[in-house]
Amino acid sequence: MSQVNDVTASSNVNFSTFTGARSPQLALALLMLELADTNKKAAMDGIKDIEDQQAKKKEIADVLNQAREYRASDQRYTKDAGGQPYTSPDFNKKVEDMGFTVPNTPKDTDQNKAEWDKLIAQLQTTMG
Repeated sequence: MSQVNDVTASSNVNFSTFTGARSPQLALALLMLELADTNKKAAMDGIKDIEDQQAKKKEIADVLNQAREYRASDQRYTKDAGGQPYTSPDFNKKVEDMGFTVPNTPKDTDQNKAEWDKLIAQLQTTMG
């Protein structure tokens, strides 16, 4: 015959009251299911965080590509003689929402080119 020793648990878990389990095997199975559910929730939260980071990086990449296009084209000058912006309002809003400044200096100046280069460098740094 095997001898069963009385083992006192250090926690307040009472197997007989744990979701109505009447055997240690059932209680263990229920605990394992609870642990699996907890791990699933943690994994789903991790996946959501990764998706959010990827979406943010994609938005930054899109703005970066637009900035490079504006820098390379004649549209890099943010305002024409009448004060109308060449860059799209959507682009301007995204850049400002990211905490950066859309270049706004006269065309064909070194300062304008330097401002675009600075914006592009800032976006690249933000992407990591």
